[in-house]
Amino acid sequence: MKLKIEYLHKGMKPLVRKHTYDAGADVPMFEDTVVHTGKNIIPLGFKLIIPPGYAGYLCPRSSVMGDGIAYNMVPFDTDYSGEWNMIVYNPGEEFIIHEGERLCQVVIMPVMVADFVEDDGPRRGSNGIGSTGK
Repeated sequence: MKLKIEYLHKGMKPLVRKHTYDAGADVPMFEDTVVHTGKNIIPLGFKLIIPPGYAGYLCPRSSVMGDGIAYNMVPFDTDYSGEWNMIVYNPGEEFIIHEGERLCQVVIMPVMVADFVEDDGPRRGSNGIGSTGK
């Protein structure tokens, strides 16, 4: 699958998948960025168009998770066309992510769009083992 990406800063390094079958593509930072203690919203410098039936997620890289950094992994839906931003919670001291360093990765996943209804017909019993009779 090919996805249209727009880089918003001249000279940005492209998203890169280190190995052919990696689930995520690393996002290199386009400039030095301070990650303050607490909640941070970090612009990533690109727009990505997600096709219908899919959602995009910004996932942490395993090398960063050991530092206690927490990510808010909300889906980027098909109709979102703005710049991607990462929401990061830093419980410790502030630090700098330098230009070119990778703090997260983009993962694209299929989604099932459900209709929510209150009554969809007869249901199986919920009384546990043997509840349907002998």
